[in-house]
Amino acid sequence: MNNEQTNAASLRPCPICKGDETRLLFAVRDTDRRTDLQFALHGCRVCGGGFVWPRPAADILAQLYDDEFFSKQSRRGLLASCFGRFEDALFRRRVGFIDRHVHPRCRRVLDVGCGNGKFLRAMRDGGREVLGIEPSPAGAVRAREDHGLEVMGLPVLEVDLGPSRFDLITFWHVLEHIDDPAAYLRHVARWLAPGGRILIAVPNFAGIEARWFKRRWAFLDIPRHLYQFTRRGLSQIATQASMRVVRDDLRLAEYSFPITVLNFCSVLSGDDPLLVYHLVKRQRQYAARRRKQIQALLILGCAAALSPALLLINFVTELCHSANGLIVVLERQEDSHATD
Repeated sequence: MNNEQTNAASLRPCPICKGDETRLLFAVRDTDRRTDLQFALHGCRVCGGGFVWPRPAADILAQLYDDEFFSKQSRRGLLASCFGRFEDALFRRRVGFIDRHVHPRCRRVLDVGCGNGKFLRAMRDGGREVLGIEPSPAGAVRAREDHGLEVMGLPVLEVDLGPSRFDLITFWHVLEHIDDPAAYLRHVARWLAPGGRILIAVPNFAGIEARWFKRRWAFLDIPRHLYQFTRRGLSQIATQASMRVVRDDLRLAEYSFPITVLNFCSVLSGDDPLLVYHLVKRQRQYAARRRKQIQALLILGCAAALSPALLLINFVTELCHSANGLIVVLERQEDSHATD
């Protein structure tokens, strides 16, 4: 990208809030190392969010969501096995989290961008009627084959499920991957039953650690994350979709201390900020490299030794309501008026 293209791109309106005070923040390589390209992240002074521009081409995006991105059943090794068990426990915790804080009576659940289906499996095991939508063919196949789930492998805007189908629709770290978030929310909101809610979980671009670590922030994940959201930005998206924010103060541990540890590890990882995460996921290009494995284990050893300090950092971010993740709950504006 040359300077003329960069300057022109930085002057475009913010696609989140439509504000016209945008600027180039920095360029960064594909954080997942699936391409060798660099991508420009722009920021908005109005909503505080960020966005990738120009958008990655369609063929590049196809490379980013291959079978390995979704496959977690075939992990080998101690680290990968422990991570898999940890992940299963987190999805079970999400079920209780929803019962306590989001929608205690939800029986019919739709997960948009369900990936490999682990969350839907946990909801199904908890007695819910579940359905998933996963636009990536690789992800949809994984969810069906690994967990026996009903998953539609279609783009969301091509699906019509009819009105009043679901008590809860979830977007677990999906909205940041979508080209037009407001259009998606408008589309799926029609499927909500009266009193139904939408849960959105995204990285918090306004968080303390996001500002500290910048390019090395573990949740950056460019170019898969086309957007970087803040509370203000999500509120703007909700308004554009004729919805309103019910809650934006919720927390989940999985978006807290583990991300703080990954952020610290990124500082010690040289030119591959997510080295430790990649090794845990057992991506093929890392599993075969003994030097990378040793480096990652040494980094994890340093993180363990400094865990009291990392816990303190994490505590401060939580105390300041400036953690790594955001969770917001939405309802349709007509539903909120009906209960006033």
